[in-house]
Amino acid sequence: YVRFVVCLQPTFDMSEWCPEFQDSACCDQSQYQAITDNIGQVQSLFSACPACVDNFRKLICTYTCSPNQGEFITLTKTAPWSDGDEQVIFMDYRLIESFAQGLYDNCKDVQFGSAGSTVLVALFQAYSATDWFEKIFSYPDTSPVGVNVIQTPEAAENVAVLNTTMCNDPAKRCSCADCQLSCSSSQLPLPEARSHHPPSVHAFGTEIEDTEFAFGIIWIVVSAGAIVLFFMGPLALYVTKLGNHWSNHDGEEDTLADALNIKKDSAEYDPGALDRPLLDEGPVGEHRLPPGVAGYLYRLGSLTARKPLLFIAGALVAVGACIPALCTGMLQVETDPVKLWASPTSATVRNKEYFDEHFGPFFRIEEIIMPAPNSGQVITADYIVPLMQMQNEIQNTVVTMDDGTIVGWKDLCFQPIPNGGCLVQSVTEFFQNNITFINDWEGQGFTDQTDYIRSHVSRCLSFPSYTDCMSSIGLPQTNINTLFGGVEGGNYINATALVVTYLMNNDPSLEEKNKA
Repeated sequence: YVRFVVCLQPTFDMSEWCPEFQDSACCDQSQYQAITDNIGQVQSLFSACPACVDNFRKLICTYTCSPNQGEFITLTKTAPWSDGDEQVIFMDYRLIESFAQGLYDNCKDVQFGSAGSTVLVALFQAYSATDWFEKIFSYPDTSPVGVNVIQTPEAAENVAVLNTTMCNDPAKRCSCADCQLSCSSSQLPLPEARSHHPPSVHAFGTEIEDTEFAFGIIWIVVSAGAIVLFFMGPLALYVTKLGNHWSNHDGEEDTLADALNIKKDSAEYDPGALDRPLLDEGPVGEHRLPPGVAGYLYRLGSLTARKPLLFIAGALVAVGACIPALCTGMLQVETDPVKLWASPTSATVRNKEYFDEHFGPFFRIEEIIMPAPNSGQVITADYIVPLMQMQNEIQNTVVTMDDGTIVGWKDLCFQPIPNGGCLVQSVTEFFQNNITFINDWEGQGFTDQTDYIRSHVSRCLSFPSYTDCMSSIGLPQTNINTLFGGVEGGNYINATALVVTYLMNNDPSLEEKNKA
C-alpha cells in the first residue's frame, strides 16, 4: 500500500535509479527502496538489454516519485490508513502512447535463457504493451497498488510525456539477439580478424597452415617409420634368411637354432630354447611367435644380458636428455582437457576466449535428483519437506579456509541481483524455500499438508509469475521441465522425481577456484 507523501527534496540518495527526481520527489525512502528492489528484479531478467531496463526505470520512477503526479495520476480508490491518513488502492496512470509502445518494442525481443521464448511471453504472456501493463500492475497479485495505464496518443498537460531509450542507443545498446536494431555489422564488437596467415609448413608436397598440427603429423609419421624399421626390418631380414635356409634343406626337420644360424658351440646357443623343431606349434590353443620375431627378440635379450651396462647407460642418457626440458619449463604437463584436443589458435578456442572475456565464463551447474521408489509421486509432504530441509542445510553450510576466510554457498553461487540471493531452480522455491509456508496449511480448507502442497504447486505451474509463487529472490520459475523428472504427457504434478539445480559462478581466478 502507498500513502500520500509530501513532495520535498529527498534526504536520501536517488542517483542510482531516479536521478531526475533528486531535487524534488514525492516518495519517501521506503518507497524508493521498493523501486530499487523492483528494478533490480527487472534488471536480472532484461540484463542483455540496458535500454529496456532504462525505460522501465523511467516508468516506475515517474509514477512513484514525480512531483507532477497530480497532472497524470488520478486516484480511483482509497481507504483509511491506521494513523488517519489515506492509502491508495487503485489509480489511473495517463501515459503518452509513443513511450508505452516504445517500452514494449524495446523489451519484446529479449530472450529468456534456454526457454526458447522471450521474457515477456514466457513470464507475462504479454503480446502487447497493454498486456504487459496489466500483468505488472495487477493488484494484489503482482503490485501493491492497482494501476490502470491509459495510453494517450497526443501529449497534453495531464499526460506523462517520457522519452524512449532505443535499444540501439550507444550508451544503452542491447545485444543483437535481443534487439534487431542493434544488429548492424558496424556496431557489433566482433572478434578481430587475423591480419595475416598463420605460419605454414610444407610436408609431403602439401602446405599445412597450422604449425602445431603440421609438426604433430610429422612426429607421428617419423615415429611410425622408426617403429617399422625397428621391428619390421629385422623381421624381414630373418624371414629372408629362413626362406633361404628352408630352400637348402630337403625334408630335414629344422630347428630354431638352424634357422637363426646359431652354432652349438656358440655362446648364444641354449639347448632348452633353440634345440627344438622350428615348426612345432605346441599344445592345442598355444600360439607361438613367428620364427623371425622370436629370433630377433632372442638376440636382443641375449645382447642385453651380455652387455647390461651398455643398455643401462643408454637408458640413463635418454632420461638425462629429458631433464633439462623438465627443469627449464620446455616440457609442460597439460591438465586442461580442452587444450589436449583443441589448438590454442583454432577458431573455436578464439571464439570461446572472446565470449568469456566479454560475457564471462558459463556457469558451473550442480544438481540434486530425488527420485521416488517404484515410480511413485514426489509432489507430497514426504518428499517436499525433506528436500527443503536438505537445501537449507546445504545453503547454510560454511567452511574455514587455511587463511581463516569463511566461505559459504552464497560466496560461490550466481546472484542475478547483486546481494539479492542465489538463483536456485527447485519446486521448493514455489514456497520461497520457507518451511513455514508449507506448515501453514491448516484452516485453509485442505485435507492435509500434501493436499495443500499439490494445490499450490499446481497453481504455480499454471501461473509462475504470481506473487506467492515467486522464488526466494523474487523471480518466477518458468523452466518447469528442469524441476521434475519422470514426467509423462506434460503432467508435472504426477512427476516421479524432483530436480534441484544450483547455478554457480565459474570464476577462472585461482582464488575463486580454491574457494569452490
